[in-house]
Amino acid sequence: MNDLPVIFAQLPNYVDLAGKTGENWVLLRDAQRQCQEEIPQTAMAVTIDCGEWNDIHPQDKKTVGERLALCARRLAYGENIVSSGPIAEEAVICKKMLRIYFSYGEGLWAKNGRPVVEVIDQNRIVYHLYAEIEGESLVAHAGEIDALEVRFGWVDCPTVTLYNAYGLPASPFNIPVKTL
Repeated sequence: MNDLPVIFAQLPNYVDLAGKTGENWVLLRDAQRQCQEEIPQTAMAVTIDCGEWNDIHPQDKKTVGERLALCARRLAYGENIVSSGPIAEEAVICKKMLRIYFSYGEGLWAKNGRPVVEVIDQNRIVYHLYAEIEGESLVAHAGEIDALEVRFGWVDCPTVTLYNAYGLPASPFNIPVKTL
């Protein structure tokens, strides 16, 4: 039973006009992302770009189905294919520069503008930094920020999305920052 593959779709972009979701939507989305790291035999199809800001059920079922099928082909059928968008693996600050490293980030690119990352310092102050893409990582000037964590897409309906060369989006994330 432990080797039964479980494939699921991450919550899409959506804004609750009644204001009921708040940060709970992104926290649930991040908990789904963490399932892949902590639970064996799981795969998640990122659907952050498939929804409509005002409809909880994405109309673009085809893209959702194609991404779930990629996950099934890799996890259940053992095909050696890329089934995931970029996954944030590590964030490091060295010489005032923040660098976020990704797996599956081959051909990393941004849709709808420059990526903005949020850096949270030891006092829980949030700084918004514009990032540049360098290879398979994001880089931003962090200055003197005593960073504790970095997050990306940390809103219910993000507008800038990262993709890899396969057209698969990165999951929103919140990860710790190491200082070197």
